[in-house]
Amino acid sequence: MSGITTFDPSGTTKTGYFHFENYQNYEFGTIEATNSVEHGKKIDILIKNKQPQILAWEYAQFFRVKFANSDLLELVYINGIIGYLANVNVIPQTFKIVNLEIQRHLNNSEIHGLELRSVPIPRGRPKKAWYFRNQLINEHERDALMVFYIVWTQKLKKPWPWNSNII
Repeated sequence: MSGITTFDPSGTTKTGYFHFENYQNYEFGTIEATNSVEHGKKIDILIKNKQPQILAWEYAQFFRVKFANSDLLELVYINGIIGYLANVNVIPQTFKIVNLEIQRHLNNSEIHGLELRSVPIPRGRPKKAWYFRNQLINEHERDALMVFYIVWTQKLKKPWPWNSNII
C-alpha cells in the first residue's frame, strides 16, 4: 500500500482523481461514466491498482431542494459508494472534505504550482484553463488536487510538496 488518492466525485459525468506517491511521482486522471454504479466500479478498480494508504473525497455538506435532481441523487450515491469502497478495500485512513472548504482555497496563491491561465481560441475570446506545474488539468482534476491539498496541509500538517523553498 502506498500513497494518497483523492477524488472529486460525480455521479453522472466525470470524476476527477489525483494520486500522490511523492512530489515527483503523482498522477491526475478522469473517470467517465453515466451513473454512480459505473463510477463506483471504475473507482474500485483504481483503488485496487493504486492501493493508497489514505483515501479522501469531496462531498457536499448540504443540499438545497431547488437543486435536487437526478444528478444530485447520483452524487449522493457515489459518496456512499466511495465510503463503502474505502471500507472493503481496507484503506487505513479516510477523509471526507466539504466542498465549501475546497472553494475557500481555490484562488489562494498558497497552492504553489496551480494556476488559472488564459488560453487563446481561434476567432473567439480567450478561455480560462487550469494548469498544475504546466500540466493542463480539468476542473474535476483540479478539485481532486484541492482535496489533496487540504488533506496534506491541514489534516496531515505537512508542508506543500511543491513549495519552491522545499524542492
